[in-house]
Parts: sequence; structure tokens; C-alpha cells
Amino acid sequence: MEPIAITGLGAVTPLGHSARVTWEGLVAGRSGIRLIDDELTRGLKSRIGGRVEGLAVRDYVADRKVSRSLSRNGQFAAVAALEAARDAGLLGVEGKVDSGRVDPSRITVHIGNSEGGDDERVFTFRSVDAGRPEAIRPLTAVQFMISNASGAVSRLLGATGPSQAVATACATGTDSIINAVRLLRLGEADIAIAGGTEGFAGEISFPMLSALFDAMHALSHRNDEPERASRPFDRDRDGFVISEGAAVLVLERLADARARGAHVYAELHGYGNTCDAYHETEPSGVGAAMAMRQALAMADMGPDEVSLISAHATSTPIGDLKETEVIKEVLGARAYDVAVSATKSMVGHLIGAAGALSTLAAVLAIEHGVVPPTINQGCPDPGCDLDYVPNVARSMAVRAALVNAFGFGGHNCVLALRRPA
Repeated sequence: MEPIAITGLGAVTPLGHSARVTWEGLVAGRSGIRLIDDELTRGLKSRIGGRVEGLAVRDYVADRKVSRSLSRNGQFAAVAALEAARDAGLLGVEGKVDSGRVDPSRITVHIGNSEGGDDERVFTFRSVDAGRPEAIRPLTAVQFMISNASGAVSRLLGATGPSQAVATACATGTDSIINAVRLLRLGEADIAIAGGTEGFAGEISFPMLSALFDAMHALSHRNDEPERASRPFDRDRDGFVISEGAAVLVLERLADARARGAHVYAELHGYGNTCDAYHETEPSGVGAAMAMRQALAMADMGPDEVSLISAHATSTPIGDLKETEVIKEVLGARAYDVAVSATKSMVGHLIGAAGALSTLAAVLAIEHGVVPPTINQGCPDPGCDLDYVPNVARSMAVRAALVNAFGFGGHNCVLALRRPA
């Protein structure tokens, strides 16, 4: 299959408002998890989260009509997408796609999210319940939509190709990348802006989501030490940490990227896309293993070539154990020689953006020859016995990487990346 070049990166996370600052935080092993202490959270069992602080969207989005239409997750996506497009050299002087260099009708946008505009939704319910429907803002209906982010990014960039949003829980960001790659390989687009976003940590949505996920017994309760709460693969892990943010990548066919002189961070050679068809929240491992094998086969990549796995690794007892078992099943003895890095140990679980951020981290690990650590590794779990790059980043050549993303509902997505030739 024709390689796909990754030529632009953008991010908004609890570690910072750009891909560069986020990467620096990951390499430094810095946690973006904090106690969220306000009137609405004090009755919750889990009061910790990764909140994006201090982002003024008008500093990035000059178009007032677009900025007013953005939900919280739409704001994150817009800032990340503008950064990625600029990084890829796609923008002209007016901040839109430079139509003299690339055809806007051949640019496709795929930015998904899991929940849509939760803060806006709850505000609407409260207004109607209080008998004050007139308080509802005119654009709230637009902010509800899962497609809010992808549509806004298309308008900002002036990209008139297909603009779509997928929602597959924690696999959303990676699924968006896969859908974009399919269009590129079919020849229906020349450039893709793809990734995921989530806006959970607003005043209303964080308490609501914390209560919902805690009812599933999925969250960490380490309120007294939030920075140590997300501890993938550690024996004392007790659940994931809700987080928010966005990660967006620019993708194009490798020959096209080289023809326009773009910098190629990494090449995407294969993907796997399956469903467990087993249980709503509990992973079977069968679908994940199948997706990893599909990605390796499409990329014509053997286990001996893999240097890094950017793991899903949510910090739940069953999820991390099952992912470890799947890695060993697929890679065999080679599994013990592969670095396994868990970005969620530092940024928490970005839900719809998680897979895209894991991809961005793997791409930059290939680019810089540095693997971010899995922090909060203090108590080894006998069942989780691989090389998780504990606590400190590692300098190493990364020839090839797999990115795992597994979502509630049994959704499994895996990407296979290589260092540019």
C-alpha cells in the first residue's frame, strides 16, 4: 500500500496549547492532572482531571462568527488544526489554505469526538427546566453536534473537501485518521486534516462525566495525589482520569508531500480496524489482537521491526492487563524488547482525542529519537511485565511504531508507522 506522510502536527492538552509544548511536557514526565475543587465537584468520589487552562480561542481564531459557533471541544480542535495546517505549510497570508499552492476542494477534514457539546447541552436542559428557554443562545444547537469541530475547521481553513466526524468512544481520534487515510488512498482527496477532540472539564460537564464514569467503577479516586493518579501498568492503578484536549495531524500521500517539499515527520504504512463484538466496556482482547495483526500485515511489518508501542493504557486494572497480554500474543518473544509508552500517565484520558494524541507522541518519538516515559511506575504488577519506559524518557532510535486505541463498545484501532526513508 502507498505510504501516507504525516506533515503537520497540532495539539491542545493539559500540558499546553501546542504540539511543541505538549511534547516537551511528555518528555519531561510532567503531569497535567489536577484536583478540580469547586462547589459542583465536592460530592464526587473522583475529583481529579486534566483540564485545559488559559486558552483564549480569540487569540487563535480571528473569525468571530466561527469562534462564537464553537463548543469547548470545537475550540480545542480549531486551535490544534490551525497549528497543524501551519506546520504543514498549507496556510496563506489570510490564515486559510493557500489556494495558489494546494486545491482547497481536495482537502478533507476528519475530526471526531465522543460526546459533543456537553456543557451547552446541560445549560439547555437547565434553561428549559427552569422555564427560561429564551436564555438558550442561538448557536447552541450547532454546538451540540458531534460534527461541530470538523465543520468549524473546514470553515476556518477554507477546505471544501469532505468534512466528517466519527464517534467511536476512546478510539475516535485514531478512527478519524484511518477514515482520512482511506480517502487519500482512494484518490478522493490529496490532503487530510485528521484527529480528535474532547471538552470534558467545563464547569458542568466534568461533574456530570465524573459521576457517569464512576458509576461504571472506571475512575481513579486518588484525590489526595492527583499527579500520581494515572498510573498505567502499575500494580496500584485504580482507574483512569478524565481529561480534555485535541490532537490533529496533516496527512498526504508520500509522493505528493515530497513533490511540494513538505517536511515528513513519519510515514503511516498500515492500520487495523475491528470490533470485539463482545461487551460494552470489558475488552475481550480478541479484536485488539486482530487489529494489531491487520496493521502489521498491511504495513508488511514484522514483529522484529517494531521499536515502540504507543499504548492505549488507560490505568484501569483490566484494560492494562489485557493490552499487555495482547502485545505478547501478537509480538511473541519480541514483546519484551519493545518500548511501551503510556502518555495517559501524564495527560489522563482525552477520550475522543486520546488515540490522536498517542499517534502524535509516536510520530515525535520517531522524529526526535526520544520515547516519553510512563510515569508513576513504582509498584510492578506481575501480570504487566513489559518495558514500559518507567518514569524517565529514553533516547533511542525508533524505526517503527504501533499506536493502540481501544474504545468502549469494543472499538479497536491500530496504526503502523515508520521512520521516513
